[in-house]
Amino acid sequence: AHEMIGLPKESVLFPNYPNPFNMETTIPYQIMQEGEYLVAIYNTTGQLVRTLHSGFIPYGLHKLSWNGLDDQSQPVSSGVYLISLLGKDTRDLRKLMLLK
Repeated sequence: AHEMIGLPKESVLFPNYPNPFNMETTIPYQIMQEGEYLVAIYNTTGQLVRTLHSGFIPYGLHKLSWNGLDDQSQPVSSGVYLISLLGKDTRDLRKLMLLK
């Protein structure tokens, strides 16, 4: 079997948009192997800010959005944050910037 050109072999985060963002940003990602995943936002010191998804995700292209709130529904400060996609075969990180 030949592989499709340009299709990632492992699950991957795509660039969020808009970035930098003010009110809300959309985070697209591709799951190549269905299973349990954690999609979360961290600050630059590595502290968990917001869990966007924890649990089963099927194969395919998906989207989540983040509105700049933490897990306590409090607005976070402007700055750089990291989106993490974590799974059995995957550890992907991307930077995003919140500007207020």
